[in-house]
Amino acid sequence: MASLVFDRVVEQEDAFDEDFVTDQSWRHLAAETIREKVIEATKAELPYAVAVKVDEFLEEGRVTTIAATIFVEKSGQKAIVIGKSGERLKAIGTAARLELAKALANKVFLKLHVKVKNAWRDDDRWLVELGYATQP
Repeated sequence: MASLVFDRVVEQEDAFDEDFVTDQSWRHLAAETIREKVIEATKAELPYAVAVKVDEFLEEGRVTTIAATIFVEKSGQKAIVIGKSGERLKAIGTAARLELAKALANKVFLKLHVKVKNAWRDDDRWLVELGYATQP
């Protein structure tokens, strides 16, 4: 079967440059990096009911300022993300900031806030706003 497919493939030039990594915006990648760090830091304590919205993404010279809101569905989940005396949120922010600084090749100032948005996964308009769905 593989030989049938390869016999029909037309060879052509690369569609993307060799150094092309993604078609996503830096804003989207920042949100996903922060979300990844939340999930890693909370492990089994928090289900994947976490969303991140980048409120501000400002590049000025060699400094990028990012302000983002982490959304959870319950106040108990908010407490889990923040952690005792804010220690977990600080660790999440540090891990995300280091990864983003490396990816952007810039110094990054990262401001994180945690908010409860009940049943956000059931709100189609909200899913579109977060970039998790497209408008029907």
